[in-house]
Amino acid sequence: MKKALRKIHLYLGLFTLPMGLIIAITGILFVIGFDEDTGATINEYTSLEIVEEGKEVEFLKKWTAENNIAMPRTNEVMEHKGSIIVGTPYYNITVTVEDDGTSIETIKKSFIGVLFLAHEAKDLRWYVKILSILLGLSMTTFYISGIIIASFKKTVDGKKVVKKEYVVTLILGFVITTLIIIISAV
Repeated sequence: MKKALRKIHLYLGLFTLPMGLIIAITGILFVIGFDEDTGATINEYTSLEIVEEGKEVEFLKKWTAENNIAMPRTNEVMEHKGSIIVGTPYYNITVTVEDDGTSIETIKKSFIGVLFLAHEAKDLRWYVKILSILLGLSMTTFYISGIIIASFKKTVDGKKVVKKEYVVTLILGFVITTLIIIISAV
């Protein structure tokens, strides 16, 4: 059984390592102050034209051509907080119609910004979400199989017993983590 668990542990680890590194590195960067807009090129514009609902893409095609601004490679439209977003997670244009005109914002994410989107499985295609779920399931498998592989030792009479220091360490880990989270939330 240990041999099979070691193989599962190894191959899942090798396959999910890239996604795991992305999650770990962007997690560290987020904690120290970086986010999905780090390194992004964000430009804001205004137009006196008031765009009719449903005509945002036609307006953007005309407006981007007139102002020599790149149109996103896709005309996929999303609604977000009363605005229309056209484009991809990497490059998109947000159109917000206001009483006195239309505001336009272009966002071109940096590579690190796209990695943050992958960390959150946000706004990217369904297969990134599948990788994130696979990583989560793999990490659960790693911990369970790792505990099974390392926690037991044979006694003189051949029976398997749990190594007590591992159980104590595991319990301490749960208690300390729970206390730190509770203390930081109060």
